[in-house]
Amino acid sequence: MGSWIKENWRQVVVIVVAAILVCTGIGAALGAALAGTLATTAAVTVAGTTVTWGAIAAGAAIGFISGGLSAALAGGDLGDVLRGAVVGGVSGALTAGLHAYGAEAAFTAGDVVNIVGHGVVGGASNVAMGGKFGDGFLSASASAATASTGLTDPNSGIGKSIGFSGRTTIASVAGGTASALGGGKFANGAVTGAMTHLLNAEGGVKGGLIKSLDVISKSPLGYIWNLPNTVIGIGLLGGTGLLSELIGFPFSRKWDFGISFANNAIQFTGHNLVGSAITIGNVIAYDKEYGPESYGPYGFMEGNENHTVAHHEIQHTYQGQMVGPLYLPLAIGGMGLDFLISGPSAGFHGEWSFMETGPMIPGQNNKPFRWMK
Repeated sequence: MGSWIKENWRQVVVIVVAAILVCTGIGAALGAALAGTLATTAAVTVAGTTVTWGAIAAGAAIGFISGGLSAALAGGDLGDVLRGAVVGGVSGALTAGLHAYGAEAAFTAGDVVNIVGHGVVGGASNVAMGGKFGDGFLSASASAATASTGLTDPNSGIGKSIGFSGRTTIASVAGGTASALGGGKFANGAVTGAMTHLLNAEGGVKGGLIKSLDVISKSPLGYIWNLPNTVIGIGLLGGTGLLSELIGFPFSRKWDFGISFANNAIQFTGHNLVGSAITIGNVIAYDKEYGPESYGPYGFMEGNENHTVAHHEIQHTYQGQMVGPLYLPLAIGGMGLDFLISGPSAGFHGEWSFMETGPMIPGQNNKPFRWMK
């Protein structure tokens, strides 16, 4: 088992990242951002089957990230990563679009379209990345078939009993086995099978998954998952805060830097170098103007007069406990996207900064992510 993991850890990472993007709803949020108002107000109808643009855009976003990550972990150069991302995005959009076919309770012609359609998409994607059509076709169609037969359908009795991880594992194994039987590599087929399942069968059950992950994130497992971020937070926020205070003390003769434990975090107060507050892992640093109980700077948004800095920052700790090592890339990416679209006036906290919109909800009613109920 250890040798298999050592050889195939890259594929495992891609599957885990894709699963996180699906079950946290981050993929759906990115898709909504891409589709804009079309995400909920517009749909495309093909052969009598309707698919929302939001679902297609979410599939594209998840496929784009997963495809680029797969190429990067394989040691590809920038061109390989971009090609993997584009191929993954197109494949993800088509895979999500095919979800509507075969949604009936009984096995129908729609299921045939679903299975064969996923096979064609998987095969074409494999060819685009330099592989064989047959390997991708077998993996994707085998994975889709497990849902159409009810084995990995989240709404079937057995599908509900084995849960999200069980359904994804079965679909992944089915894809890998089909690939191996066709002369391909099991690990590559497993990734294709898992991606087909995540974007096909799991697309409609994110609500329950989000609630489950939210519960897990507030358990000891969440702190462990967030630990790499916490270590960075202690070193970066705590280290720079202490060092800057030591350097400035001979001149100011006043010691403001402090440490406490509250709001689900190690708190550093009186930090000389942060602006208002920053959270990394289960570590929060506050500047000298804004402490945990201050009512700014988040009061600049209408309705946030009773929204303390701690109300906002604690939700970032829960975000880290949900997405783990993806927290910093997502936070930086969201702020960068918001800066490009909204400009500097939004202060990196505009509507496109998807890691900030949930914590911006006023008071104790806020959530790690806005789309969580």
